Amino acid sequence: MKRYALAILFAVLASLNLTAQEAGAFVVSDNGQDVLFHVDEVDSICFNPADTSKAVSARQLLATLVQLADLKDDVAYAKDNVDYALNLLSFLIYQKERLSDSIDVTKERLGITKLRVDSLAALFNIRLDSIDTASAIRSARNDSLFQDIDNRLLRSDSVDARMNSMLDRIDSVIHYSDSVFKKLEHAVRDTINVKLAQSIAVQEQQQQVIDRLNATVDSLSAALTETKRRMNDGQVLTDVSTGQVYKMVLNNGVITTIPAYNNILVVGNSFTVHDYVEDLWWSTHSMAASTADVTWVKYLEEVSGAQVDILRGWDFEWNYPWDGYPFETGLPISRNDYDVVIVQIQENAMQVPDFNFKDGWERLYTYLKGKCPNSIYMQCIGWDVEARTADITEAAAEFNIPIVDNRVETMTGNFRVGDYVYSNVDSIYYPINNGSVANHPSDVGFLLTANNVLRQLNLPTVENRMHAINIIEAEGGQLSVPYPSWPEKGVVSVRVEPEPGHTLASVSVVTASGKTVEITKRTNELYEETDHDYYTFLMPTEDITVTPVWE
Repeated sequence: MKRYALAILFAVLASLNLTAQEAGAFVVSDNGQDVLFHVDEVDSICFNPADTSKAVSARQLLATLVQLADLKDDVAYAKDNVDYALNLLSFLIYQKERLSDSIDVTKERLGITKLRVDSLAALFNIRLDSIDTASAIRSARNDSLFQDIDNRLLRSDSVDARMNSMLDRIDSVIHYSDSVFKKLEHAVRDTINVKLAQSIAVQEQQQQVIDRLNATVDSLSAALTETKRRMNDGQVLTDVSTGQVYKMVLNNGVITTIPAYNNILVVGNSFTVHDYVEDLWWSTHSMAASTADVTWVKYLEEVSGAQVDILRGWDFEWNYPWDGYPFETGLPISRNDYDVVIVQIQENAMQVPDFNFKDGWERLYTYLKGKCPNSIYMQCIGWDVEARTADITEAAAEFNIPIVDNRVETMTGNFRVGDYVYSNVDSIYYPINNGSVANHPSDVGFLLTANNVLRQLNLPTVENRMHAINIIEAEGGQLSVPYPSWPEKGVVSVRVEPEPGHTLASVSVVTASGKTVEITKRTNELYEETDHDYYTFLMPTEDITVTPVWE
């Protein structure tokens, strides 16, 4: 193979854009640049350098391109012939319509003439009947008149005959043109069928080339995937004593190890996920989290790098005393390879009139461990009723399941009715209008909860996400926020409490680096059922200062 073979391979891989340029030459389009090659410069074209036995003759490729150009010319010529035949047929039809119109006019005139003749004949008949003694001369004149009328009628019959003859000739011409058109149609169709068959053969050859290229690309892609897998496997270590799998992490030049988790199952309630419910909750993530970016599951996914599946468990919470609870349909689990199973339910169950949590949770743990026997387990506790928390703790101990106590964290920095959250469904800010929603963890509570779970999994905690909110005090009223610091990307609700006789003229929010933060005034009457002003903004990635101006 000569020196241009590799260039042609790259051109084909880029776009397969080959065109015939002139006799004995063809053009290759390579990344937008056209290169002219003569057939004598290229012995053959090989799409797979590793297998030269499947090389394509350069002359064969050039001949294929020329055939495609000829096909294009033949189709254009056939189209011109068809257009000419159609124009001729249209002209003949137009002439026939003109002759038909002339015949109709002539027939109408002949009809009028016949009516006049009939009228004259009737008139003469009346006169002949009323005059018995007509003279010979009058009779002769009448005979002459009738003879003239007969001659006129004969001439009209002659015109009809000539017209019919012309119509016959037109029909003959149209029949002949139809015959010519059908012959032309068959000829064009036969030509197109031949060229189409040739084109299909060329396309099949090109498709074979494309299939070989696709096979090569698939092979390379599979090799790349396998290489990446081996590289990742090289960063994973297994503790020979405990069997725990760890990932190697390089941070500031220091190599450390953290547990390697690929799949995590969370059996959760509204602390984990909640659907949109009109006039109650307006998003599809953890209830009361102000945005989807500040939920404890979001932090867990980010730090662990694992795929987190959520199984809704509130049906069990409300029916846990039922000895025959249908776990297979109420809590369906379709896989057994979860690295971690986190049980984050019990808050709703505290409202069910049965203080024996232990039996219900023992049935729950038995089912879960039967489905995922090799998983790491933990039980999270949020809202607290002392006796029931003790029951769950006792049941968990029997199954060697540790308790992650989030009772303090979930109540830290809580919202109150009237504070605002952002809907990820319709992109609207809504005021919290229900006390049970407000009692869910705030953005701060979810971050602290996430860190408790991460510590239990020996994973790094979420750091440097909480930033201080510094409120400048001024005479005329007070501004307050749910907590003196707030996680970045969460909605901060600034509560306005003016002193009697004062109003808040304006509020500004500035970051520690001097950037102005966009702030929006909002009003609702949910707090103490009176109109109350709020200002909201998204927490930036640094500390901020809030400055009010009272008047």
